Amino acid sequence: MHRATDRKFQFGFYTPQRTGKTEEFDSSPGYITDVGKFSLTDASQSVLKFDCFQYLSDAKVFLLISTELLYLCPSDLERFLSQPQSGRIHKAEDSAIESALKSGRDVIPGVVEGGLTVWDGSKQLIAYLARKFSPSVFCGRRVLELGCGCGLPGLTALKYGASVVTFQDYNHEVITNWTIPNVLLNLGSTLDAETLRSSVNFYSGDWVQLARRWESDREQPYDIILTAETIYRPDLYDRLLRAVAATLNKDGSVFLMCKAAYGPGGTLCDFVEAVDASGLFRPEVTEIQEDGAVTFIVQLTWK
Repeated sequence: MHRATDRKFQFGFYTPQRTGKTEEFDSSPGYITDVGKFSLTDASQSVLKFDCFQYLSDAKVFLLISTELLYLCPSDLERFLSQPQSGRIHKAEDSAIESALKSGRDVIPGVVEGGLTVWDGSKQLIAYLARKFSPSVFCGRRVLELGCGCGLPGLTALKYGASVVTFQDYNHEVITNWTIPNVLLNLGSTLDAETLRSSVNFYSGDWVQLARRWESDREQPYDIILTAETIYRPDLYDRLLRAVAATLNKDGSVFLMCKAAYGPGGTLCDFVEAVDASGLFRPEVTEIQEDGAVTFIVQLTWK
């Protein structure tokens, strides 16, 4: 069996620029401005009662973390959400989401940001953390998953004893129809759900608006922030860093799994330059080679 190999990766072409402050990035008109906060009870009842979903798991992830992660099949979910008789209360943005689903596109900027896709990077992120630290790294920690979608990294943290896990995605429909049902699917019993109710939170919205909400509410910061495949467009760099700056504990770490480059224009090199230009975080990049594919982990810590 081919084993993954990890090695530190350095760019060597950027110059540190310490600014000593967090720049305020306004949300552009293309992004939603509403911020939603949800709990386990906000799962779509239509989804929970629908009996035609396929439940999936990943054998490679199971071997690494010794526990099964179940999730609703995304193609089944997309078909369900595209049906007008799905029993949902329609909101203004729902028609745009339905149009996106019918178009077959994973990402439409400002409308759907990939939340209904199980990205390989989320599984690779779990695998990396399991190899490097073992899943016990989450025990007793406050964990935030940004751009969660299906929520596999956050589910791993939840199963391995994180004291609090917060899941965030751009679209409220992703949270209520996929993320929360997946969490309930993995809890296994009503008793587990009741016990963990205060330990699991869910948010939807744009990262800039969420950062403002978290700062105004003086939310307790997170020890570990997990995110995968979230730098696929250049306009996302500063937004992601804004959310991280508002939520990361002073001794915490961010673990971002990504590719070297994405079709919409995002690149690892440009993101590292954006991190450096912020003057806030210290990036450490690790190259991962597995089965002929090369991906990267970016670990961010406060300077």
